[in-house]
Amino acid sequence: MKKCIITYFWVSFIAIAQTNTHILITSTSHKPPVEVNVSQITAKSAEFNIKSNLVIFIGNVQIVAPRLNLTCERLEALISPTNKTVESMTATGTVTFVIADAQNKQIKGRAGKLIYKSTTLQNATNETIELLENPVLETDQGSLIADRIIFDRTTGQVNAENARMLMTTQENAPNHIPTPQILEKDPIIQTNASGPQITTH
Repeated sequence: MKKCIITYFWVSFIAIAQTNTHILITSTSHKPPVEVNVSQITAKSAEFNIKSNLVIFIGNVQIVAPRLNLTCERLEALISPTNKTVESMTATGTVTFVIADAQNKQIKGRAGKLIYKSTTLQNATNETIELLENPVLETDQGSLIADRIIFDRTTGQVNAENARMLMTTQENAPNHIPTPQILEKDPIIQTNASGPQITTH
């Protein structure tokens, strides 16, 4: 089955930056777009509901964006009718991702389900990413494993339920997500300006 390629043009994908979103379905017969910053979603099929502003991508879904790479089997995105940005997004089916936080640090992870939400209050945008179904989140301190992980990209705050931590040092930090290992004590998660800081007690 031929893949459907959907290209989004904005400064950054999803809520990584909040600017106007334009959707263009591209093919080899079209002229190259003139926009420089391109975020692309590929999938086996795509569905659009104009009334509800819901976009659904199904089958080998891949997102390639300046500050987000994500793969999953199904992606549902709700587009705001007022400013054309993504209000929420749900990815399911072996979700893997690499994102950049507010300090431009790369954060890697995987989960069975990822829920993204963006809310704006008094000209301030808050972005949260919720990981469910055996989630794993990599940080500078190691790999966080939990039943549920909520990452606030704006503040750098990480909340985890039934958390376990696999600690690493800079010398032996892995290039991949390691097999989860359970610690004897639950971790305490703290934050500072440089991003999430995770310690154990």
